[in-house]
Amino acid sequence: MKRKRLDRDAWGFQYFPYYQMRVETEHFKGLAALICMTSGEPQYWECAKAGKVQVCGEGMRWLQLIPDGREHMVTAKYLPNGRVSLWYADMLDAVEYDRDGIAVYVDKYLDVIFTPQGDVGIDDRDELDAAYASGELSKKQYKGALKECKAVKKEYCKNVEQTERYCNEVLSFVNQKIAEGARDYKKVVRETLDEKIKKRPTMRPLFCVDMLDYEEDWPHSARPSVRGIIRKGDTLAMVHSLKYDYYKLPGGGIEGDEAHEATLIREVKEETGLTVKPETIKEYGFVLRLQKSDYLENTIFEQENYYYTCEISEETGEQKLDDYEAEEGFTLEFVTPEEAIRANRNCHCTEWDKAMVERETRVLEGLKRMWR
Repeated sequence: MKRKRLDRDAWGFQYFPYYQMRVETEHFKGLAALICMTSGEPQYWECAKAGKVQVCGEGMRWLQLIPDGREHMVTAKYLPNGRVSLWYADMLDAVEYDRDGIAVYVDKYLDVIFTPQGDVGIDDRDELDAAYASGELSKKQYKGALKECKAVKKEYCKNVEQTERYCNEVLSFVNQKIAEGARDYKKVVRETLDEKIKKRPTMRPLFCVDMLDYEEDWPHSARPSVRGIIRKGDTLAMVHSLKYDYYKLPGGGIEGDEAHEATLIREVKEETGLTVKPETIKEYGFVLRLQKSDYLENTIFEQENYYYTCEISEETGEQKLDDYEAEEGFTLEFVTPEEAIRANRNCHCTEWDKAMVERETRVLEGLKRMWR
């Protein structure tokens, strides 16, 4: 199942003010999280009754509510004028917390989308069914998602005016706490990341995977890397670890003063046998990975990951794998982002590789949303 952080950093929202708190009002008891979008172009969804509906962009706010004792989260997407444009309800399996304190929900795929104008739709039922058929979800989890979905439709969709009042009550509570000095959870993390990427090449920052398993005053061991996003229809060229059953985008470490493009071409060739067309290489985004080094004592492993989209020629050669890559059974496979994400969320990789797998999974989730 998918793990999703409430700060929505996988969506590129990591720089927006984020507030997370326990709320108890007359009609709601549970966890509330608010994202305030301070920039960004408007994005829209088409709905049958509401028409063109704005879902994000400068001035919007997302209020995310997880009521106690329930297995769903409702996100109210507020327009700059203070009205709700759309609600999105996720069916949950569990709520957890990352090391930085950000709440994370384990998503059971099924969603309910509804609008003030009366639209009501079910999303990702196919993913729920596929997860059940594959054994990822038990019968109890599967039926629980369907039952909770039915309850959400009854409780929230039948009287959207009441639902909006209910959300406004919680939003008023959160706004009052902010006025009283409630902490922006992401502020410290955001400032730290800004400082760390100041000297990086001017590539769009996506997010930071920080395991927070080290001391801040430890020295850093840097390992910059380049990775390729190679699309073929609805699939991506992925390297599959047969030993640990995870997928990663092809790429690897930069050698000396090697240009990024040269590293990309070399690493893709070595790991997959594919030949990148140099003229097709385009920047996609930058991810920073931080964790305790597994080979240097009391040292922070700092990996800069530069992602590029590119195309390949028809020429295919043999892989030239390092010993550890051969031992893991690195194999080229063309799979959909959904397939790779599902495998990564259930893989049995080493503790050291968990940050890498998380990094790749978040990049894949971003690509999936972009392709929808």
